[in-house]
Amino acid sequence: MTGSRNFLQHSKVPQGLFKDKKVLDLGCGRQKLTGAVGLDQCAHEGVDIVSDLNKPLPFEDSSFDAVNANQVLEHVDNVVDLVNEVHRVLRPGGIFVAHCPYFRSCW
Repeated sequence: MTGSRNFLQHSKVPQGLFKDKKVLDLGCGRQKLTGAVGLDQCAHEGVDIVSDLNKPLPFEDSSFDAVNANQVLEHVDNVVDLVNEVHRVLRPGGIFVAHCPYFRSCW
């Protein structure tokens, strides 16, 4: 993993967090998580689905075991609507990992 994906290697993140799970990588850009379904608003190489995160997610209810949003939420017009959509597409007991910038530390 390179660049902003290194947060998954931090000691605060359980190892194998996404192992054997169907993962949606929101705003994946050019660095989609290996094995995940990558969604981004731009058609970068590796993006599986091009969609606007300010609109409903183009997936059925309970489609994913985990959703990753790395450096994404701060770019969305209505975070509450997106979090509700994430809840809708997550299976019961699913995992939502949101990593957002903070001026003092990434943790």
